[in-house]
Amino acid sequence: MKPVVIQAEAKWELAEGIAWYESQSPGVGLGLQSEVELAVGRLQRNPDWYPPYKQSGFRMKTVRRFPYAIFYIELPDCIWVAAIANLNRKPDYWKSRRMENE
Repeated sequence: MKPVVIQAEAKWELAEGIAWYESQSPGVGLGLQSEVELAVGRLQRNPDWYPPYKQSGFRMKTVRRFPYAIFYIELPDCIWVAAIANLNRKPDYWKSRRMENE
C-alpha cells in the first residue's frame, strides 16, 4: 500500500470540523475523526474504487455519517489528500492546492 500524505490545510479542515462537532455535542467530533480515519484506510487499500471528481483529476471518497468528503490523487509514490472538505460549504475551494515540499 502507498502511504497517504495529507495536505496541511486538509488536516486543519478536519481539526476545525472535529472541534465544531465537539462544541455541539461531546463525542460527535471524535466520531468524525474516526469515520475519516476509516475512509482514509479504505481509499488507501483501494484508491481506484472511488469516482473521479468532475474533470479535476481528483477522486472523491465520502465520509459516512457526516457531510464530508476526502479529495485525493493517487501519485506514483503516495496518495495525496488535498482536502477533507465539508460538503455544505463552498464547493471546489480546494482545487488550486498543490503538494507541499516536505
